[in-house]
Amino acid sequence: LKYCSARIDTEGATATSLIVNGYTATLYDKEGFHVLVWHEGDRYFILDTNTSSEELIAVTNSLVLIAR
Repeated sequence: LKYCSARIDTEGATATSLIVNGYTATLYDKEGFHVLVWHEGDRYFILDTNTSSEELIAVTNSLVLIAR
């Protein structure tokens, strides 16, 4: 995709900056739902879950980027 967009409901959410695999990410927490957003170069990642934010961060830190 050359152009794309995503909408994340951040109204009333708590936003926290953190490092994921060496990249700056933003974690949004709202009513037990968690969204983690970051990018590596020209690739953007959005992971969302209703599990704990700690589990989301652990899963995210275990991801490995596969070369094109």
